[in-house]
Amino acid sequence: MIKLRNMATAYLMNRNEFLLMKRAAGRNLAPGLWAGVGGHLEPEELNSPKEACLREIYEETGITQE
Repeated sequence: MIKLRNMATAYLMNRNEFLLMKRAAGRNLAPGLWAGVGGHLEPEELNSPKEACLREIYEETGITQE
C-alpha cells in the first residue's frame, strides 16, 4: 500500500537558469533524475507550504531567503 505524504517542491530561477538537484541513484522514486528542491512537510507546516519550501531549500542547499 502506498503511504501518502504532504510534500512541497520549489523551482528556483535566476534569469534564465534553474536550480535543480539530481536525485540519488538509490531512491525508490525517480532515481538519478533532476528535480526541484523540496521534501516532506512537517506537521506544523501543513498550512504553510511556502515555509516548508524555504526550510527545504536551506537544508538541501544552504541558500537563505534575502
